[in-house]
Amino acid sequence: MWHEACLNQGEYADWRSGMKRIVTIFVITTVLVLTTLLFGDAVDLTGTWVGPTMVEEAGMELTLTLTLEQNGTEITGHVRDDMGFIDCDITEAALDGAALTFMAIAMTPDGDYEMAFDVEVDGGQMVGAWDVEGMASGEWTAEKQK
Repeated sequence: MWHEACLNQGEYADWRSGMKRIVTIFVITTVLVLTTLLFGDAVDLTGTWVGPTMVEEAGMELTLTLTLEQNGTEITGHVRDDMGFIDCDITEAALDGAALTFMAIAMTPDGDYEMAFDVEVDGGQMVGAWDVEGMASGEWTAEKQK
């Protein structure tokens, strides 16, 4: 082979050892970078999130409690308020990076209405908004309970 003709036995062993070291460092670095990219900024939604919201149209403040279970990309949960207008499982939950969207049902004397949530998750806090079919809306900030 060419390397045997160009290098004596000791030089060849040193060259081969150096190449093994370079390949090993490259593989370890690649695995660490890919692991960080894939899992480093993963959002952990599982748990109970609680926070106040103001319903300007009704002139009242509600406390919303959202309980979530995350299994990979699948998100399920239940949302309720302290006044009894909302008490249902969430639907259509989707997580895109740190942006979480989901639907719930608001029960009023006039009937049931779809309620859309759109929040950003940052560590142990959710900040965003909700909207009930364009008739009522508000901002919501929730803290993850320990």
